[in-house]
Amino acid sequence: MKNLVILGASRAGKSTLAYTINKIYPNYQILTGDAVRRAFQDIFPRMGINNYNGKGMKEDFAKFSACLFKTHIKDNQGVYQYIFDSCDISAENAVRFFQDNSTIIVFLGYTQLVAEQAFQNYRKYEKETDWTVRKTDEELLDFAEKWVEKSKIFKQDCEKFKIRYVDTSYNREKVLDNLIKELTEELKK
Repeated sequence: MKNLVILGASRAGKSTLAYTINKIYPNYQILTGDAVRRAFQDIFPRMGINNYNGKGMKEDFAKFSACLFKTHIKDNQGVYQYIFDSCDISAENAVRFFQDNSTIIVFLGYTQLVAEQAFQNYRKYEKETDWTVRKTDEELLDFAEKWVEKSKIFKQDCEKFKIRYVDTSYNREKVLDNLIKELTEELKK
């Protein structure tokens, strides 16, 4: 079976996709980019790591995440498969650091929405434990504007690097259900 890397816009359905695949195939372990990001942003600087030239989150994060992902795959070959999800990795770095014959890469985004619609989706799909609950509507609207634009960049770059891009702007549940059906077949190969 293949491993899966799910990248793209924040709140586009990446974690939902990862956890659904994990329910279908319990041998898939999920590595979240959020946990790695917190280490990069909070812990590493206190240890004197990742505090140079702002390069850390653009390139080092992707490189480190891919190394962590591939190390888990190698160390647990035949026992577990892995899913990695993150909003912090570009299509170029996905190809550069993650792409190989044993891994499927997919990007999610919402290029057809305007910021207000993305904001409404954030509130619609948020859970009590989500970080969005702690944000004001104004903060979240600013965030939505940023990620609508990033979605457009992801889509362009995915076309350039020949990576699957799935738009979850409308009918998110149906779009994710269709993607899950496709991926469950592809992951078996």
